[in-house]
Amino acid sequence: MADLRAIQRQFRDGSFRLTVHGSQELTADDLSVRDAVDAILSSEVEVIEDYPNDPRDPCCLVAGTIEGGEYIHLVVSYPPRPKIITGYRLNPYEWIDFRTRRQT
Repeated sequence: MADLRAIQRQFRDGSFRLTVHGSQELTADDLSVRDAVDAILSSEVEVIEDYPNDPRDPCCLVAGTIEGGEYIHLVVSYPPRPKIITGYRLNPYEWIDFRTRRQT
């Protein structure tokens, strides 16, 4: 199970990695690494989905806010050295709100 406090500790200490895919996806949505860190450390942050058996590494979908109060999503692997697997702005066609996926 994802331990959000442990993830936040690692991000606060700068002990995290950014995958190539994560970097590309953040850039594609005009988001910076600083935005990702701010979202993880925001007071509104929460784990939306947990993927303990993900083949990339056990990870979770985290929602947090950036400057201006906008929610973004990040898929982050578990500590001890978490990595940002991907990150993006919410697509209103896919998400009802930052917690709820639209049914297809």
